[in-house]
Amino acid sequence: MPGRLNARVSVTIATTALAAVPLAGAAPDAVAAGTPPTSGSNCVQAATPVGGTPGSPVCFASFDAAISFATGGQVHLVDAASSRLVTPAELAGASPLTGLPISIMYADAGYGGASFTWTGTACTTTHSYAEPSMPSGWNDRVGSMHVYQNCNNTLYTDISYGGASVSSGRNGDEASLGALNDKGSSQTWVY
Repeated sequence: MPGRLNARVSVTIATTALAAVPLAGAAPDAVAAGTPPTSGSNCVQAATPVGGTPGSPVCFASFDAAISFATGGQVHLVDAASSRLVTPAELAGASPLTGLPISIMYADAGYGGASFTWTGTACTTTHSYAEPSMPSGWNDRVGSMHVYQNCNNTLYTDISYGGASVSSGRNGDEASLGALNDKGSSQTWVY
């Protein structure tokens, strides 16, 4: 039996080692999973449907790579080595069936600095999203945001949707969050 145990251990080690290797093409310049976003990082995460379980972000070195990943490779921004406003026209070529950005948060006012792109399908009267806390590295960090897919994004100063809030309006944008700059701790997206 020692031979079988050794074979089982070898298979387990090999399987574990393979699981740690990123899939080719899945996230070409992604930062290691679980690494909190750092200055200049551009992360993407599927927004959590109300009542759902949050996922994990995938981070990229360039804003273009993050948007490409968020749109299933359907959108490539020409002048987006760093964060900038993405227009609805630029996203028009992507299929809504793959999920699209519903909002992009930026660390700086004026759509600059690190970015965090939330993906999902369009907000409707029966389909909305909620994040009771911000992803690692993003609590009290948001300086501007743009919203897409018929969503109205509300950012709250406290976890679990408490405290003061700022709302983008449907498909709106906030180039500056004013008094709530760098104070967001939770958020919702509704129709």
